Amino acid sequence: MPPYLHSLNLSEAQRDQVFEIMHGQMPAMRDKGKAVRNAEESLRKLVLSPEYNEPKARELANDAAKAMSEISLARAKAERLVYDVLTPEQRKLLADRKAPGEPPMEKRGDGPRGRGDERHQPPPGR
Repeated sequence: MPPYLHSLNLSEAQRDQVFEIMHGQMPAMRDKGKAVRNAEESLRKLVLSPEYNEPKARELANDAAKAMSEISLARAKAERLVYDVLTPEQRKLLADRKAPGEPPMEKRGDGPRGRGDERHQPPPGR
C-alpha cells in the first residue's frame, strides 16, 4: 500500500483493488529494472574497454534512459489507476496535500528532512 493512502481510510474492497494494481505491475517493473541495470553495467564495462566508442556508449545510455522512462510511466499509470479507485472525498483529501506521499502542509516542517521543530535546528550563531 503506498504510504500516501494510509490516512484515506480505504475500504477493504479499495485496499484489495490497490493491492491488485500495485502487485500486477511488479513483473513488468522488475523487467524494466533489469534492463536499466544491464544497460548501465554494459556502459560501465564499455568505459573500461579498449573498444570504447561514443556511438555505442550513447546507445547504452539511451537504453538505460528509455527503461527508466518506462518505469516512470508505469508508476504514473499505476498511481492513476489507484486514484480512480478513490471516492470523491478521498480524492479531495489527497488533493489537499501537495503531492502523493507528502504530509499535509500544516504537518510538514521546514527543517532538514521535514523536521521543523527546534530540536533539529542548528544552534544559534551557526
